[in-house]
Amino acid sequence: VGDILVVNGLIAEIRTANPNWDHLGDKLNNQIKIIEAKGSIVSPGFVDAHCHLREPGFEHKETISSGTRAAAKGGYTTVCAMPNTEPVMDSAQVVEFVLNKAKNEGLVKVNAIGAISVGSAGSKLSQMNELVNSGVIGFSDDGNPVNNPKLMEQALLYSSMFGLPVIGHCEVLELTNGASVNEGIVSNVLGVKGISSASEEIMVARDILLAKDTGGKLHIAHASTSGTVKLVGLAKEQGIDVTCEVTPHHLTLPEEVLLGNIDDIYDVQRDSRDSISHLVGLGPNAYMTNAKVSPPLRSTKDIEELISGLKNGIIDFIATDHAPHSNLDKFCTLDDAAN
Repeated sequence: VGDILVVNGLIAEIRTANPNWDHLGDKLNNQIKIIEAKGSIVSPGFVDAHCHLREPGFEHKETISSGTRAAAKGGYTTVCAMPNTEPVMDSAQVVEFVLNKAKNEGLVKVNAIGAISVGSAGSKLSQMNELVNSGVIGFSDDGNPVNNPKLMEQALLYSSMFGLPVIGHCEVLELTNGASVNEGIVSNVLGVKGISSASEEIMVARDILLAKDTGGKLHIAHASTSGTVKLVGLAKEQGIDVTCEVTPHHLTLPEEVLLGNIDDIYDVQRDSRDSISHLVGLGPNAYMTNAKVSPPLRSTKDIEELISGLKNGIIDFIATDHAPHSNLDKFCTLDDAAN
């Protein structure tokens, strides 16, 4: 409990335990604006290492201006923008557009992440040197996995020359195409195709081995399974240069949210995560498309492992994967909804 003096946007002084500001004299009454923030938490600005600002190309979903306003409102002072724009951030021209737009219109600092492959199509490596010179801080085809292992190997090798990470969206498309939710009891109750944990873990294991062989920096985006946590933990024990993130929704929301019994789920979670398993009936919000995400919401056991991994340092940080969609993208069937 205390007071903070901010001058020209910077913290000038912090006082706790019955702070006295008499030395400010008349300024205290005439020139200083007092903001009553009792009960609030003051912290350094947050950094979001994974977000989608949608500009250029998808301004009907989000703009750099609106996205950075939302970030500032949430306490973020830096965000890292993924390259799945239109056109894709696979050239200096697009990267410079984003960074200049952010400088002129953004309320927080925006870092750009360049595409691994041209058009994020997974066929040809992007001009990484050009992207580095334009200011990117890493490479990713996020939203699209790099299916070709040779291309991923090349990306890790080449990016290591610049000391920048390759960010993996770990998904085996052959195991996920046409599926909407986690494979298990919820997918069975809803009668929809499920996405197995293996679809993520196979790609995580592959990329870890490639990072080991190349010496490249690998970052695993939006980890969602207990197996991924274990694989990353083993990699770190072996000294492989791998880091990992988890999203707030994968840390907190179980797959049962899609059954529509949200209030019941939160009531049960306060007592025991294990007792959620009996909530298999459909509630008023069943097939809720806002709960369709990529990777999908997983089981309570996965959540427990993710929390444990975050606590013990296997998972390095929380990243939001902020990815706004239009109403048209979500006001539809579960299978047709965007994730």
